[in-house]
Amino acid sequence: MSELASRYGGAVDAELRRGISDNPLPLYDMLRYHMGWVDENGRPSVAATGKRLRPLLCLVACEAVGGNIEAALPAAAALELVHNFTLVHDDVMDEDHHRHHRRTVWSRWGRAQAINAGDLLYAVAIVSMSNLDQRGVSAGNAVQAIRRLEQTCIQVIEGQYLDMEFESRLDVSPDEYLEMIGKKSAALISFPMEVGALIGGADDRLQLAFAEVGRATGMAFQIRDDILGVWGREELTGKPVGSDIRRKKKSLPILMTFEAARSNNRAFLRKIYERSGMPCKGVTEILRLMDELGVRRSVEALASKYAEEAKSSIQALPVAARAKDELTQLVDFIVSRDS
Repeated sequence: MSELASRYGGAVDAELRRGISDNPLPLYDMLRYHMGWVDENGRPSVAATGKRLRPLLCLVACEAVGGNIEAALPAAAALELVHNFTLVHDDVMDEDHHRHHRRTVWSRWGRAQAINAGDLLYAVAIVSMSNLDQRGVSAGNAVQAIRRLEQTCIQVIEGQYLDMEFESRLDVSPDEYLEMIGKKSAALISFPMEVGALIGGADDRLQLAFAEVGRATGMAFQIRDDILGVWGREELTGKPVGSDIRRKKKSLPILMTFEAARSNNRAFLRKIYERSGMPCKGVTEILRLMDELGVRRSVEALASKYAEEAKSSIQALPVAARAKDELTQLVDFIVSRDS
């Protein structure tokens, strides 16, 4: 992962900065702040950023099929911008006050302006993707890339709707949850690999093969997120152990606990989740119940299943061994990361 970030990171960052112009309107400072380039007052700073996983997947896929990564950079930047558009809006909906140990955009500038900032990130992403034809990508492929980006955004928004709809339900099944993250999370990891292959010159069948690798990788990615949301170490995640339980988030570990619990424990869980707030001992009791039921092992096994599916699909790709190794390293990083 670090080697790939070193190889591609500088070019991706330059493309992102090119997209988010030097426009003096303070709205753009919100974008630059969210991306980690300036502080709350618009002064240059260096802050923690995301892992840039989606641009990396796009560029690795493009290079794997013999393409030129320079041609794919507008798409790589667009993917990161779309991802960050969803994060800004998610923070508003979830009322999260911090991201990467800094105040979220809505926490600093208010909900309405955060919605504007998220909308602008989305618009800048579309403009970035539309620049593909200026990098030698055929008009047909450029149009297809934009169309597939829009279709992916529709999937993500559908997934976000389902995620929020689940908040008011106590009968959500693990299967429903997996269908939801297939839209909300996996789609934004599947598409980067598909569009990278498209820009690199792969035919439809090979594009679909890369998309399948991305889908399985995305499922493993989100399930790993769920594991960290319950059992992650605070010094690494920035959130206390059991943070998703405190928020009563219907993540996979919680849903598996509901499903595996016997009637008396299920009644206990329903009582906690039906009341407002989380009782002081609630997190501890739920963590204890999860331990008794072996929920962590079950969730980790499912993440590993998707990771193995992704790696098996990688080995079937008609690409060079080096490309297979790099893609496999990314999958291994995803399922073992601790933040």
